[in-house]
Amino acid sequence: MAKLPDLTEEDLKKIERLKGTDTASKDVSPELYFLAEFGAYFGWDAIFAIEAGIIPISKAIDLLEAAQKVRYSHLYDQALAMYYATKDAATFNKGMKVFVNKSKVVE
Repeated sequence: MAKLPDLTEEDLKKIERLKGTDTASKDVSPELYFLAEFGAYFGWDAIFAIEAGIIPISKAIDLLEAAQKVRYSHLYDQALAMYYATKDAATFNKGMKVFVNKSKVVE
Protein backbone atom coordinates (compact mmCIF):
# COMPACT_ATOMS: atom_id res chain seq x y z
CA MET A 1 0.00 0.00 0.00
CA ALA A 2 1.26 3.46 -0.85
CA LYS A 3 2.24 5.68 2.05
CA LEU A 4 1.45 9.34 1.67
CA PRO A 5 3.39 11.92 3.65
CA ASP A 6 1.66 13.77 6.51
CA LEU A 7 -1.73 12.13 5.87
CA THR A 8 -4.17 13.05 8.64
CA GLU A 9 -7.56 11.59 9.53
CA GLU A 10 -9.15 14.72 8.06
CA ASP A 11 -7.21 14.15 4.81
CA LEU A 12 -8.41 10.53 4.71
CA LYS A 13 -12.02 11.68 5.12
CA LYS A 14 -11.61 14.20 2.29
CA ILE A 15 -10.05 11.54 0.07
CA GLU A 16 -12.91 9.16 0.87
CA ARG A 17 -15.39 11.90 -0.09
CA LEU A 18 -13.57 12.44 -3.41
CA LYS A 19 -13.69 8.71 -4.09
CA GLY A 20 -17.41 8.80 -4.79
CA THR A 21 -19.83 5.91 -4.70
CA ASP A 22 -18.62 3.85 -7.67
CA THR A 23 -18.77 0.23 -6.50
CA ALA A 24 -15.95 -0.80 -8.84
CA SER A 25 -13.57 1.42 -6.88
CA LYS A 26 -14.34 -0.23 -3.52
CA ASP A 27 -11.59 -2.83 -4.02
CA VAL A 28 -8.96 -0.08 -4.01
CA SER A 29 -7.77 1.65 -0.86
CA PRO A 30 -8.67 5.35 -0.57
CA GLU A 31 -4.96 6.25 -0.73
CA LEU A 32 -4.36 4.38 -3.99
CA TYR A 33 -7.60 5.61 -5.52
CA PHE A 34 -6.59 9.17 -4.68
CA LEU A 35 -3.12 8.72 -6.20
CA ALA A 36 -4.54 7.10 -9.33
CA GLU A 37 -7.09 9.85 -9.88
CA PHE A 38 -4.56 12.57 -9.13
CA GLY A 39 -2.16 10.94 -11.59
CA ALA A 40 -4.89 10.73 -14.24
CA TYR A 41 -5.36 14.49 -14.04
CA PHE A 42 -1.78 15.66 -13.47
CA GLY A 43 0.49 12.88 -14.70
CA TRP A 44 2.93 10.37 -13.26
CA ASP A 45 5.34 13.06 -12.04
CA ALA A 46 2.58 14.48 -9.83
CA ILE A 47 2.30 11.12 -8.05
CA PHE A 48 6.05 11.16 -7.41
CA ALA A 49 5.80 14.74 -6.16
CA ILE A 50 3.19 13.72 -3.59
CA GLU A 51 5.13 10.67 -2.45
CA ALA A 52 8.33 12.72 -2.18
CA GLY A 53 6.55 15.38 -0.14
CA ILE A 54 7.09 18.09 -2.77
CA ILE A 55 3.34 18.69 -3.03
CA PRO A 56 1.69 18.74 0.42
CA ILE A 57 -1.25 16.35 0.64
CA SER A 58 -3.65 19.17 1.55
CA LYS A 59 -2.66 21.03 -1.63
CA ALA A 60 -3.00 17.83 -3.68
CA ILE A 61 -6.52 17.29 -2.35
CA ASP A 62 -7.46 20.87 -3.24
CA LEU A 63 -5.97 20.47 -6.74
CA LEU A 64 -7.86 17.24 -7.32
CA GLU A 65 -11.12 18.80 -6.20
CA ALA A 66 -10.54 21.74 -8.56
CA ALA A 67 -9.69 19.40 -11.45
CA GLN A 68 -12.90 17.46 -10.83
CA LYS A 69 -14.91 20.69 -10.93
CA VAL A 70 -13.28 21.71 -14.23
CA ARG A 71 -14.10 18.26 -15.66
CA TYR A 72 -17.72 18.50 -14.49
CA SER A 73 -17.95 21.95 -16.05
CA HIS A 74 -16.76 20.51 -19.37
CA LEU A 75 -19.26 17.65 -19.11
CA TYR A 76 -22.03 20.15 -18.45
CA ASP A 77 -20.99 22.18 -21.50
CA GLN A 78 -21.02 19.03 -23.63
CA ALA A 79 -24.46 18.02 -22.38
CA LEU A 80 -25.80 21.50 -23.03
CA ALA A 81 -24.35 21.49 -26.55
CA MET A 82 -25.95 18.09 -27.19
CA TYR A 83 -29.27 19.44 -25.94
CA TYR A 84 -29.10 22.38 -28.34
CA ALA A 85 -28.05 20.07 -31.18
CA THR A 86 -31.41 18.29 -30.91
CA LYS A 87 -33.46 21.50 -31.25
CA ASP A 88 -34.54 23.52 -34.29
CA ALA A 89 -32.00 25.73 -36.08
CA ALA A 90 -33.03 28.98 -34.36
CA THR A 91 -32.81 27.46 -30.87
CA PHE A 92 -29.53 25.78 -31.78
CA ASN A 93 -27.97 29.04 -33.02
CA LYS A 94 -29.17 30.98 -29.99
CA GLY A 95 -27.99 28.32 -27.53
CA MET A 96 -24.62 27.82 -29.19
CA LYS A 97 -23.86 31.54 -29.10
CA VAL A 98 -22.45 31.11 -25.57
CA PHE A 99 -19.98 28.47 -26.77
CA VAL A 100 -19.02 30.47 -29.87
CA ASN A 101 -18.28 33.53 -27.73
CA LYS A 102 -16.20 31.44 -25.27
CA SER A 103 -14.13 30.05 -28.13
CA LYS A 104 -13.20 33.36 -29.77
CA VAL A 105 -9.51 34.18 -29.71
CA VAL A 106 -8.46 37.80 -29.42
CA GLU A 107 -5.54 38.64 -31.66
